Amino acid sequence: MDLPPNWSRYETDEGKEYYHNTVTNVTQWDRPGWTGTTDAVYNPTLAELDLKDQPATNTAADIPMTNLSGNIGSSSSVAYNEKDTAPLREKGGGNTGEPNMLLPFVPAAVFCLDLNYLQTFFDVSTEDVVRRIKTAMIPKPNAELEAISDFKERPDFYGPFWIATTVVIFLAATANFSQMLDAVAHGSHIDTDWALISVSAAMIYGCLIGVPLITQGLLYLSSGKKKEGEQAGQLSDPNEQHMNDINMRQLICVYGYSFCALVPASCLMIVPNYFWRWFVAIVGFAFSCVFIKNHLWSDISVEAPKIKFLLIAALFGAHAIIYLVYLWHFFSSAPVIPDEVKL
Repeated sequence: MDLPPNWSRYETDEGKEYYHNTVTNVTQWDRPGWTGTTDAVYNPTLAELDLKDQPATNTAADIPMTNLSGNIGSSSSVAYNEKDTAPLREKGGGNTGEPNMLLPFVPAAVFCLDLNYLQTFFDVSTEDVVRRIKTAMIPKPNAELEAISDFKERPDFYGPFWIATTVVIFLAATANFSQMLDAVAHGSHIDTDWALISVSAAMIYGCLIGVPLITQGLLYLSSGKKKEGEQAGQLSDPNEQHMNDINMRQLICVYGYSFCALVPASCLMIVPNYFWRWFVAIVGFAFSCVFIKNHLWSDISVEAPKIKFLLIAALFGAHAIIYLVYLWHFFSSAPVIPDEVKL
């Protein structure tokens, strides 16, 4: 006798039959009824579809059976609960599901060790990253509110990490290639300066983490409008405080994407012309500053009006240091060896 659609038959080690429905996720001992028609279609109710709010019932784990692996040959026997159907991330980020800690004995408040929390910052699509890179590469003087909210409400670490890694490689590679071209033009030989990779990595990753960390610390210590509003209860809109909050996640995301201009700038600086390199550096620096100003200035002005110029100067200054080190050190670090002394 055939089983109804979506039902499968299994046996325990003792030969006892049981049945599982892969759609409703029900496991039972009794054989399901079947009229013999082939056009039966399961139409779940809204309550059945809303698995997030319902506890799992009638699963295979509720039945006292052991050693079933030898008799169950398909994945249809696997029972799922509401945690498996929970979305990876709610809109706006946040932790969903049970904690998944790297070190279980560490308190859950230590978010950096919560895998479920960290994965929300890498849950971005290719379209998301490409759109954000375009926003950073060609910043507008007055950015759209939608673009600003995108970085604020859904910060990601995927883009900043790979952008920083790409910049590290490009800074070292373009500098070595430019020095090689200069040496060939003068009939000399120059060794590859592998130390530039270490200098580039320390400079880029240090700014990516250190600058947002210093900025967040100054924001925390400042007694700006946010603290005064909380004490005096002067916030007219209950959502105003949330909209004006600025945190480490947003700082790292925005600052990481601000490095995008360094990639094309480093390629253009291969041209061995002193004034051209300075021109490209100034343009790339300006693009990065406009992007940072668009996405952080308003929040900084609200949270720390007394030190807003100091904070924005620190954010801009780190980029200026990167360009200056690149111009003054990366193009003159490797020793030039005349051809007549080469072995």
